[in-house]
Amino acid sequence: MKSLIIIIGLLISINTLLLSQQVKGIQSVNRGNHPEMKWVTQDSLREDSISVWRTNIKAEKFRKIETIVISNSRNDSVFYTVIDTTLTEKGIYKYYLLLHFKNDTVLMSDKMYGHNMGDIPAPAIVSVYAKSLTNRKAIELNWKLNYNFTVNALSLFRSTNYDNGYELIAHLPGNAVKYIDAVDISNEAYYYFIQIRDFFGYQFPSVRFHGICTFAEKCLAPINFEAGMENGKVKLKWEVMGNNALYSRIYRKAGAKGSFMPLHQHGVKNGEKCSFTDEKLGTFIGDDVSYYIVNISDGFINSLSTDTVTFRLHQERPIPAPKELNYIIDSLQSVRLIWTSLSNNVNVGGYNIYRTDENKKQQKLNNELIPIEVNYFVDKTTELGNSYTYEVEAVSSTGVPGIVRTKVNVSTIMPEIEMLISIKHLEKGFRLSWIPPKNITIKEIHIYRQNGENNAVLVKKVPVTQTQLVDNNLSSGEYLYYAIAKTVDGSEIIVNKGILTKID
Repeated sequence: MKSLIIIIGLLISINTLLLSQQVKGIQSVNRGNHPEMKWVTQDSLREDSISVWRTNIKAEKFRKIETIVISNSRNDSVFYTVIDTTLTEKGIYKYYLLLHFKNDTVLMSDKMYGHNMGDIPAPAIVSVYAKSLTNRKAIELNWKLNYNFTVNALSLFRSTNYDNGYELIAHLPGNAVKYIDAVDISNEAYYYFIQIRDFFGYQFPSVRFHGICTFAEKCLAPINFEAGMENGKVKLKWEVMGNNALYSRIYRKAGAKGSFMPLHQHGVKNGEKCSFTDEKLGTFIGDDVSYYIVNISDGFINSLSTDTVTFRLHQERPIPAPKELNYIIDSLQSVRLIWTSLSNNVNVGGYNIYRTDENKKQQKLNNELIPIEVNYFVDKTTELGNSYTYEVEAVSSTGVPGIVRTKVNVSTIMPEIEMLISIKHLEKGFRLSWIPPKNITIKEIHIYRQNGENNAVLVKKVPVTQTQLVDNNLSSGEYLYYAIAKTVDGSEIIVNKGILTKID
């Protein structure tokens, strides 16, 4: 009796193991009169025999057929290939395998489709259309297929980036032609593609298309609004609630008779605790300053505003800063600053210029006060490829600097310089010739050579005035020469991206 229980347990274990295995359909090739299907399983099942079953999709009545069955192992997988040479009528057919085992157990494979109709076009999306719903935050997607009689299902993918990041958002039946996608943010492009699964597997994804929801709704106003003034600065604090608030905008009014004007705006997210410090109170028409804040929804609708707060300004009115500060970068890569003159203000005695680099290091550029009649300054000490913030500070005739400065951000751009190189073959090398680039910031040229897949090596550093270089004692093979210019401030500029030649 105990032996019988053990045998029954083993049989149950074997059946459970077989049920846990899967014989998956992976490919159907239909180019002629003999469709070819392929299945795969991850582990060798050691079946005793294999039978092939087929039905016409119209009849749905499977019958066993005798045809070609090939099995082979690759790594840890076993592949089963069926080539149906018994078809006599044109049509689309459904197949599956039965794997028979010595313990009278069978395992059924996935069902797959094949046909002997020759080359027929694959089902494909031929047109798409997306429109925003007007009653809620959603995009209606509509599409059309060239045909769908072989289509089993559609998979819809979405991303907020055209190139990557796509995620599956819906499995749809093969006859679906519309889907309504509830989105998170209005006035933002969402990108989609559709993948078709038909009788013969997955088709190539459709072209990517986009939709934009334009549904607009109001968001909640900022909450927990606080404001305080200290050392001549006003600090504002508030919190944002709601997923549809994209921005907070601060409005400020100078003087009792002034008008509220936008002062600052920045992007926000749900639950964020925000703050802003107004350090540029400036010279106002009046002795007080007022603030309020609104949130702006993704539909670009303003929320209700916070309460308005007002502060008295107990300080002497400072001298103004220049209204505008502009710049140009000349051919020598020097930065020329030009600002609105304050020469008509009798209280202004001159200007100071300050520069802050990318490391937040600030320095004063002028040794002596710039006269009130001069409204420009040339900075010849910049480095190529760096970013700077320049500030112009007005100074009173008594030497007191203004409390606000006029700023401008400047990025110095690496110049585009190209140097053509011609090559003449020598017996065991090359003579390189070029016309030197006409740029006074360049002090020398570095010539590099790369042989095949090897690392590039520096051939020679030559002064900018040199026009030729001979590179001898080379073995046969392909060589790539390129050139890099070295500037007076240590920057490097690629002036020749490469010229390929070889020695036979």
